[in-house]
Amino acid sequence: MDLSVWIRRVPGMFWMPAKHWNDTPLFTVEPDLLVVHSGSIAEDVAEFERDIGQVEYTDKTTGELHIVLTCYHVAWSTEQRAFVQQVELCCEAWHAGGSLWRGQSHTNAHSLSMAFPGPAAVSRPTTVLDAAVNAVVRMQIARPSVKYWCRHSDVDLNKRDPGAGVPNSIFDGILEYVPERHLHIPSSSS
Repeated sequence: MDLSVWIRRVPGMFWMPAKHWNDTPLFTVEPDLLVVHSGSIAEDVAEFERDIGQVEYTDKTTGELHIVLTCYHVAWSTEQRAFVQQVELCCEAWHAGGSLWRGQSHTNAHSLSMAFPGPAAVSRPTTVLDAAVNAVVRMQIARPSVKYWCRHSDVDLNKRDPGAGVPNSIFDGILEYVPERHLHIPSSSS
């Protein structure tokens, strides 16, 4: 079965598309990586991430405002106070930029993305971490080809995220064992 034909939405997750989400190309290979982001790139930058997938960076030194469009598969919504889906799971998202993973460049072409509320912090609320685990489980149900996860800073060395407040332990093993895998998968005609 070609899962990319029908897998577009994460089961039970609110749909809040980012800008230009429908310009993202379809995956040509099954994604095998989950890239975990945060909203922080440097200590001297203040950042605000909008629900529409637009990030505003303010240089604290010069006061200059920079606006960057981003598209994640799943991102934290300040409006919903939950993770929401911004890009359909059959599509590449604009999330990894210039990056390298397992000898492959253009990480976007074979990875899903998940963005925590930024900036990177020492601690994260337990409710956010619990919601993140739930979201990852749901994403893996929808795209069972995803076998690995890493922080964005592991594929793009200009990033430092999602911070110490997202410990490795919350994701360790989750991509290897998901009891909900027995969830009914509809046929492409349904």
